[in-house]
Amino acid sequence: MSETMDKKVEMVRSFFKKEQPKNHPIKNHPLEKCEEYVKNLYIDMMCVFAMYDNDDTENQNRFIERIIYGVGDTLSIADHIKRAMEITVDKVSEFIKQIQDNDIKDIFFIDALIISCANGSPTKKQTEFLAEFADMLSFAKDDIQFVCEFIIGILEQDFDKLLKSVNDYEDIENYVNKASCYIKNLTDSKNVFTDSEVYCYSLVQSKMEMFSQSYLFQSKNSVTLENIVVDNHLGFKGVKTVTLKNCIFENINGYALGFEGVENVNIENCIFRNLEKAIQFHDASTTTVSDTIFKDFSVKYNSIIGCSAHHGNNMNFKNCLFENIVTAEKNSLDKLIYGSNGRISAVNCKFYNCVGAKYLFANRYTYESYTHENCEYIGCCSVCN
Repeated sequence: MSETMDKKVEMVRSFFKKEQPKNHPIKNHPLEKCEEYVKNLYIDMMCVFAMYDNDDTENQNRFIERIIYGVGDTLSIADHIKRAMEITVDKVSEFIKQIQDNDIKDIFFIDALIISCANGSPTKKQTEFLAEFADMLSFAKDDIQFVCEFIIGILEQDFDKLLKSVNDYEDIENYVNKASCYIKNLTDSKNVFTDSEVYCYSLVQSKMEMFSQSYLFQSKNSVTLENIVVDNHLGFKGVKTVTLKNCIFENINGYALGFEGVENVNIENCIFRNLEKAIQFHDASTTTVSDTIFKDFSVKYNSIIGCSAHHGNNMNFKNCLFENIVTAEKNSLDKLIYGSNGRISAVNCKFYNCVGAKYLFANRYTYESYTHENCEYIGCCSVCN
């Protein structure tokens, strides 16, 4: 009886193991944005690395399946193994061309190293194959050394080692962007700073110590904050692109976000609540806000989103909710969203109980355009001037 039960439980365990890659896909992998043809070539070659001089590919195949599910590849691991066994010089040449054209050679070398080390240290033949492949892709010695140190952090699930490899490398921006699919999986709440890029991420929405007081980001190509809860003012000065995803801004005196010399602002799936003002622009930029909530404001300023630039700020809102925006002082709220003399658009937005202002949308000059499509207004002032 026990033997029969053991067999049945082992069968269930095998099922669990088979389903594991589907339950833990590797998301945000650069391959996800590529065409199906490139995905197939990429995963075929991963199978080649997994099988070369290796009789036990269980761990490697499970890792490859996690990528398959994460990037939406339509072929099964069995299909890719079969295709990998038909490898030719022409197929490899085409693969190298495609990963160079699609700018994914760096992430592939990282994936190839992970696969080769999945069962421990790679064999001599595997190491030689990796070195030859790196040479074909024109990797410099410093690049290879960095990637090897980077991989140790990933395989050991040690973010401190990963971060040390990042900080010791002079030209890291490329790898930080391409390998964020692995950086995210190593930590609940960590930051990566380089000379030109900032990436702050939390696995679940939570506060970060660095934002325990007001903070200013200056002179960066990009700043990205994801899953961060902020209760102090944040400033961005001389930053080309700012991206805010799944963040919460709450209980802040004054305005929550200030932008100066920022070209592009992208705000996605965020919440602004219990504030006096959400955003202040000190010059023009292009701003896109989607799936974001502005709620429970007690306004002490003439707008909750405003721009002081003479030439205006272009703002685009989509699927946003504005609810319970009221004035804290008499005549303090003149217009809800002010773009100087830029353009404002709202699509599929809802405005509930936004009272006290003269207009929801306003600009410096009345001839500038406002577009509002499929929006809902309940208990609100006039839409625009």
